[in-house]
Amino acid sequence: IVAFLYALSALLSAVANSYELLYIARMIGGLAFGAALVLAPMYIAEISTSKNRGKLVAIQQLNIVLGFFAAFLSNYLFNKYNTPDSSFLTDENVWRYMLGVELIPALLYFFFLFFVPKSPRWLYVKNKPEEAKQVLIQIHGKITADEEIAAIEKNSSHELTKSKVSFKELLKPGLKFLFLVGLVIGILQQITGINAVYFYATSIFKQTGIGTDAAFSSGILLSSVSVIFTIISMYLIDKTGRRSLLLVGTFGIAFSLILCAYGFQKATYQLTTEKINSLNFDDSSKLLAIENTVFTNDLDFKNAAKTALGLAVYQKNDGAILEAATNINATLVLIGILGFIACFAFSLGPVMWV
Repeated sequence: IVAFLYALSALLSAVANSYELLYIARMIGGLAFGAALVLAPMYIAEISTSKNRGKLVAIQQLNIVLGFFAAFLSNYLFNKYNTPDSSFLTDENVWRYMLGVELIPALLYFFFLFFVPKSPRWLYVKNKPEEAKQVLIQIHGKITADEEIAAIEKNSSHELTKSKVSFKELLKPGLKFLFLVGLVIGILQQITGINAVYFYATSIFKQTGIGTDAAFSSGILLSSVSVIFTIISMYLIDKTGRRSLLLVGTFGIAFSLILCAYGFQKATYQLTTEKINSLNFDDSSKLLAIENTVFTNDLDFKNAAKTALGLAVYQKNDGAILEAATNINATLVLIGILGFIACFAFSLGPVMWV
């Protein structure tokens, strides 16, 4: 079902003829992504042993960042071949291909799921012990399978005999602390702003003034760092432990974000005559009203640009205007973002799922 929803989201995104249909398509994709984030680590945990559970669950995070890498790379290539000479890719349709190309991995995902065995723990709960044993032998071999079977049988008999558990059970002294830790780590993973950096990396880099092509290239660099450090986490997670990775990684995330904040705080915004002339939209000449004025923060600059152009014209061209005006230490911001991504990739990224 999740794989089908992924494919449907990609298809509807590509053919959307209104904002409303695009919203619905992205929401369907969001439902699929949210469901997969819960189902995948649970399934992996149920087919793995305690010795390799950390490493195997971390594969989920590796696949997420490999997906980001593929997305950044395909976007970079679509953008690269969207040239004035191209009749196939244009500014009007290139985004459709960027979103629609997801249909290919979604269909592959759907097809290959038919070759994935059912969870042995789920099979035991559903009173199919022989089928569960065959799955465990197929995955782990006879000796390890016997150990897992004994553990699952003990656990499953307890699951079947106990009465229905209420939500209040989680707040009892024995579980309350574990429940709180689980919630905090889950919230911390998202509240760092990781998805904003992933999804809007190209826009962030463009607004540092490094140019569109360099921004797409930086997105590929960002996703490559994610892949490398996620692989490192898979090597370390069962050796150094989950807690050590969380402590080091969270400190690194905080330091990297402070570095980014410092870089953006020191940025200035100025439109010279040359930069105003390079802006290719109607009424850009109205920006001559703020020509050569140096602004020390982006809010003052945006308000001045809105006053000069009018709100509607500014909102339509805000990305290009900011890119032209921004004077920032792009290297410092890039180091900060890459540091953030690297630290996240070997700590909060994979460890939260485990």
